[in-house]
Amino acid sequence: MNKYSNFYRNIISTSFLLTTVLLFACSSEPIDENTYMKQAREHYDAEYYLGAIDEYTKALELNSDLIDAYEYRGRSNYELDRFEDAINDFTNAISMNDKNDVLYQLRSTSYLELSMDNFLNRSEEYYGSCIDDANKAIELNPNNAEAYYNIGRVQLELKKYDEAISLFDKAIEVNPAHGKAQEYKIMINRILNPVTDTDTGYEIDMSQFEVVAPQDQVDN
Repeated sequence: MNKYSNFYRNIISTSFLLTTVLLFACSSEPIDENTYMKQAREHYDAEYYLGAIDEYTKALELNSDLIDAYEYRGRSNYELDRFEDAINDFTNAISMNDKNDVLYQLRSTSYLELSMDNFLNRSEEYYGSCIDDANKAIELNPNNAEAYYNIGRVQLELKKYDEAISLFDKAIEVNPAHGKAQEYKIMINRILNPVTDTDTGYEIDMSQFEVVAPQDQVDN
């Protein structure tokens, strides 16, 4: 009799446990794409980009039409120097809205950084893509300062200094606080107006020195 009591007791205990688990599962709030999007943005704003990428990816697994998820996962990839991944995300976002100048500018900036990648030895194959996207951004919004700046950067790398200055001027006209464009203008002026070495009396050809400035960052 005791053996059968233990048997039924085990059945009852197991049933109770299963019932408890099922009730808990039913009462728990399901996680939807909005929850993932909220968590992702919190990570992004906190500059925890790996976490943001993970949450945006989960949101996209539930709903592949979330354009903001593609944009901000792309921004996060950019911040981590994952420029090819960023380009793929911005391309997906553009396929959903090809009238958004910021998306083209962001992809242009990613192409620019990819072309400057030291490991790729400054691959010029991306210059054209950078310029094309920047021109498209300007077409959609003539006040996109970053787009002018991006083209100016390419012209500078190609040593087309007059064109570069003109584009940096346009970026500054649109955004007078555009510090990077101002810095590059100063650098170009130094190249075009070589200084004299006070010790030797010879002019220093500044064009022989690599132009270096802080890495560009996408605007939030």
